Amino acid sequence: MGKILIADDEAGVRQALVHLLEEEGHEVIEAADGEAALEMVAAHNPDVMLLDNVMPKKDGFQVLEILRKNKASAELPVIMVSVRGAPRDRDAAVRLGVVDYISKPWTPGEIELRVKWALKSAGMVPAVPWDLSDAEGAEPEAIKGKAEKREEAIKEQFLGPALGGNVEIITPETGGSVDTPDGVVRVDVPAGAVPEIMALDAQRAEESEPVIPATLRLKMGKTVADLTFTDRTGAPIEGVRLDKPAKITIKYTEEDLDEHTEIDLTISKLNHETGRWMGLRTVVDLSSRSASAFAIRFSKSPTRVNAKILVIEDSDRDRESLIRTLTNSGYQVLDEKRGDRALERVWEEQPDVVIVDLDLPRMDGFRVLRALKNDPRTRRTSVIMLGNDVSEANYAAAMTLGARDLIAKPWHAGDLQRRVHRAFNASRIRSRQAMRAIALAQARMRPESDDTAPDQKLKTESGSGLAEETGERAGGRHQAA
Repeated sequence: MGKILIADDEAGVRQALVHLLEEEGHEVIEAADGEAALEMVAAHNPDVMLLDNVMPKKDGFQVLEILRKNKASAELPVIMVSVRGAPRDRDAAVRLGVVDYISKPWTPGEIELRVKWALKSAGMVPAVPWDLSDAEGAEPEAIKGKAEKREEAIKEQFLGPALGGNVEIITPETGGSVDTPDGVVRVDVPAGAVPEIMALDAQRAEESEPVIPATLRLKMGKTVADLTFTDRTGAPIEGVRLDKPAKITIKYTEEDLDEHTEIDLTISKLNHETGRWMGLRTVVDLSSRSASAFAIRFSKSPTRVNAKILVIEDSDRDRESLIRTLTNSGYQVLDEKRGDRALERVWEEQPDVVIVDLDLPRMDGFRVLRALKNDPRTRRTSVIMLGNDVSEANYAAAMTLGARDLIAKPWHAGDLQRRVHRAFNASRIRSRQAMRAIALAQARMRPESDDTAPDQKLKTESGSGLAEETGERAGGRHQAA
């Protein structure tokens, strides 16, 4: 059990959270605004903090920035609990070091579970608890039948309360469309364009605002908009490339014509690497006062040189899906079907991260994990477990054996990419630390293992001592003078 700080300006929300957490045996303290939250952290040193984003005096992001700059609170596990779930909000929270992001209203059991995992695993918290993981990729009876019923059922299961902003579901069978809240920008995605169910978020933006790598930023005249594909957890999906082009339509006004004529209007997309705007082939419709362009690539794969992931999965469908998602995220992906060959493959390939299915033929995932962590040559490799049965017992077993994370099937693309990237960073940091430790150990051992002949070593040491003595005498004469 731990000491939990709840920072939220809504008394009803605090009361509900206090009840849930005290029922679990935690000690709970409260703060009603951002400044009070910082004071409570300093005074009570909580184990976990539940932080609302929208608060008076200081909002959640301001509180996070201050906590991370203070050495005493830099490592405090913070779970953001917010009504805002747009990709830019989630990305900003992740960059400031939250261990998890829960949308209001939360699902029964979600708060208790994630707090428990944050306490046990020092921040390695799965983004989707097991009781929410059965929606994507499934075909329950509730979503069969008429197209409109199916769409509503998918939206309820896929999105729930997780995403904010103007978000619509895009399905492989029917495609979909989304408008920005003001109706200025519209995106039409045709059927067969996406390989799996995704959500598309469309938001107006300011050109000076930071943009996340998974977002397609567009501009025409005075209009700037961000388009982001996300999974059902609200995590942005990197490297989205459509099988069919999506049509992007932007309405223009007289302000947009201050510097351009209608014929000269061009929709441009931002190149994340260069910061330059690249014009798209644009068609202007004078009757509707709008301009249209087509796009296939919504976000370029990140550049991750020599970043290597080994996927150990016996299901052909799951393995191919994992490879596609991780390749889109910029990784070199290797695969293996059998658990009994895992150790050999890790020795040969030296991947940064290993993703292991719990249920493997000949040698299950737990035995693979145990073998990897017991071998000095593979001990530093980050291991992520993947399985259908993500129970508390399996989670505890995975963490005890040294796993970095445990992900429930069916997994979600953006969430998987984010958690693999976190494991990849941890693996690289451990490797650099190990190399520095080896270099320091060699430096310490070098004088003891010096093969210089004893008489030569004596001359060297005598010469060094003579030089020091001469320097001291010279310094003395100089001072006397």
